[in-house]
Amino acid sequence: MPVGRDEFAILLTELVSENDAVNMAENIMQSLTKSYMIHQRELIITPSIGISRCPLDGNDIQSLLKKAGVAMYKAKTSGRNTYRFYLKEDDNKASKLLSLEFDMRKMLTKGASELFLLYQPKVDICSGQFTSVEALIRWEHPELGVISPAQFIPLLEETGLIIEVGEWVLREACLFASRMAKAGNEVKVAVNLSPRQLKRQEIIVTISNILNETGCKPQWLELEMTESALVEDIDYTKNLLDDIAAMG
Repeated sequence: MPVGRDEFAILLTELVSENDAVNMAENIMQSLTKSYMIHQRELIITPSIGISRCPLDGNDIQSLLKKAGVAMYKAKTSGRNTYRFYLKEDDNKASKLLSLEFDMRKMLTKGASELFLLYQPKVDICSGQFTSVEALIRWEHPELGVISPAQFIPLLEETGLIIEVGEWVLREACLFASRMAKAGNEVKVAVNLSPRQLKRQEIIVTISNILNETGCKPQWLELEMTESALVEDIDYTKNLLDDIAAMG
């Protein structure tokens, strides 16, 4: 049964030993790791599986799901495409991650009210001239204060929430550029696009719509991408860059 955006739970009954759960996990991984062709692109799924046991790890559904989630996070941080049993010593770190994920999802339902952008000037080291500003996201948690992007950006990537948050960043940055231009100070704003955003077929439409909605001219926006994301699919990347260049 589905328990999250990309998470599913399986209840196994009448197990003789832990090896039965191991065999099931290995069979699931073997089935899911086959490649799929979608829109002429090869996709490979790398599942992460967490296992909790009744009554050893809990006697009710919520406890077992929570502890399976803790084990799943351990599997993800171990390199994906693997499984892990719940261990009590993993509880603290994984619980913090799960709590952050819950708070992030809750906050996004309220319109990303706790997120804000800082704009860091970029200067040409040869000429010393100011060239643009880079939009940097921050999260001001009501209880934890300002949380480092190093803590929540990987979580956004992991859960897929980076798509929603990435669009928010792009829109806010474009609004900033438009406001600056109206005040008589044209400035180019640099925004980083995540690998997940780049893989979406609708990314060009999304960028175009946001530019139109905010009144931001293409020349006021600078898009940054990591090399690893660009070389993953050369043909797709070339077409993507051509489409972006065509915007101006």
